[in-house]
Amino acid sequence: MFKKGRKKKDISSHVWELDFIRGICILLVTLEHVAVFTHAIFPFWSYDTGNPIISALLDFREFEHNTPLRNIILPGTVTMFFLISGICFPFSRDNLKNACKLTVAAALFTVFTVIIGPIVSYSPVWFGIFHCFALATLIMALLMKVTSYFPKKLQRGLSIAFFLVLGMLIILLDIHHGMYWGEQLFGWELSEIGYWNGTIVNGMFGWTEAMYDFSRGDYRPLFPFIGYMSIGIALSKLLYNEKKSLIKPLKFMNYSPINAAGRHTIAAYFLLPAAYLIFAAILSLVVYGKLLG
Repeated sequence: MFKKGRKKKDISSHVWELDFIRGICILLVTLEHVAVFTHAIFPFWSYDTGNPIISALLDFREFEHNTPLRNIILPGTVTMFFLISGICFPFSRDNLKNACKLTVAAALFTVFTVIIGPIVSYSPVWFGIFHCFALATLIMALLMKVTSYFPKKLQRGLSIAFFLVLGMLIILLDIHHGMYWGEQLFGWELSEIGYWNGTIVNGMFGWTEAMYDFSRGDYRPLFPFIGYMSIGIALSKLLYNEKKSLIKPLKFMNYSPINAAGRHTIAAYFLLPAAYLIFAAILSLVVYGKLLG
């Protein structure tokens, strides 16, 4: 039952194409987690067990690690996620509140990885993609508040120009320094790139050796991703000012698993990898328990 005065949320009102793209991004990131966890947490898995599931997961790990497409699909997925999240930004009633919740969740996630890291031989995540997303959301929420003071008649146009120019400047700065895409696409070593001089704090904004050494696990700085989020906000105000879908959906799309993951991205980001870890742990107990027995 719902409290008086509150209506049940109608998912048919969602912009389904944005949910769908975010859902695809989450599933691709989850597949990356499957490969990483299989390598880092279950290194004792072997083809010698004869188990078809373990063999298939080992094959996937090798394919994911060695395919050249990995250096395009993974950064492309993260880029698209930030862009779509930016487009969804104006849809939220209270981005600042959401940003504060994300920041607390990111801090708790770091605490969890510090505790579990030594147990599973995995580096703690001090500033990963989730931390980057939380900080970018907080900064964009504050900037959205600033643009709300623009003159009413010019507010939409000025906001589009502001976020578009800001995003392009950030991305151009990143390209000029050869940061993210240089490392991902061309395999440049950290010492070969014009990284920002400096410290771990600087490393939250641009790639630095200090932050990379400190937080290897899932490290993603704000630049260039906050730039894509900023451009997404501009596109939202340009294309989705009415907050309605631009493409007529098939009836089942709002209820598809992919769209569900897109609607609940943060929950899916944590729950899907967690489900795999539980599954893999049970599989290990069953398979190796039989071998030892």
